[in-house]
Amino acid sequence: MAASEVVGSGPVYKAMYSDSEARYNLCDLKGEFESDKLGKDKLDQVTRTARSVGCLVLEKHFATPRAPNASWHIKENFFKPNSPNITLANYLREEFENPALDDKDITVQFKQEPVLGCGTAFLIGRDLALTAAHCLYDKLKPDQLLKCYPSVLVFEFKHRVELNDKRYKYPIEFEHRNVYQITAVLAHQLTVAADWAILKLDRLVEDREPLKLDFEATLVLNQNVYMLGHPYGLPLKWTGYAKIIETDSIAKGETFFESNLDAFTGNSGSPVFDTDAEEGYIPETSR
Repeated sequence: MAASEVVGSGPVYKAMYSDSEARYNLCDLKGEFESDKLGKDKLDQVTRTARSVGCLVLEKHFATPRAPNASWHIKENFFKPNSPNITLANYLREEFENPALDDKDITVQFKQEPVLGCGTAFLIGRDLALTAAHCLYDKLKPDQLLKCYPSVLVFEFKHRVELNDKRYKYPIEFEHRNVYQITAVLAHQLTVAADWAILKLDRLVEDREPLKLDFEATLVLNQNVYMLGHPYGLPLKWTGYAKIIETDSIAKGETFFESNLDAFTGNSGSPVFDTDAEEGYIPETSR
């Protein structure tokens, strides 16, 4: 969850549960794991798992026409000067309707990284992905797709993206093998108790492994968990140092639990993992 607080001349988002930032770019994780806070043996597992987590993006953000098997380019004007997409700082200025908010008053991490996506999804089959249904469907009309919904799944949107000398000329390019179009929603449920959608991709994914879902997992209080996803539509982040803090709902037959993971807009659909499991089985997707 995220909370807003007033800092300087305007509100910014900060972590609700953690006093310090618990989100990391994958390229910055090595120190955390090698310090034995998390265990050196877990780094390869997280890196491998992260390859199967993608960012949901609106197709209209990509330049056309596109030749078959050609790279996908983000439209140059998508990152025009003062666009909310160019950096998280600009995104927050627009969200809080405060264009004059100074960078120094925005204390959230990653504020100079670009905002591209609007949700997260992950592989559960060679041409299937799982996400949160509300990323695509109207919450008030749960069987009706949003007028503008993400129809592209992008892998490898991670690490820090380098800006050139003229910060606002961006385009971002993704190799064809890392971009998949969503051709159908095979099944979904969007209710108070359930929020999921199974996506059909336009072709088989050959170089990434589907993640394993453990429907028989026993969840216990204080179980260590972590999450991989695209908060705010930023490059892929690992979020950890968290626990399951409530399981009463499961005992009552519900299909969700609560954790103290710091999840933000864009984390919807992010897989949540058991930190201590050998294979990092997924108990739940972030809503």
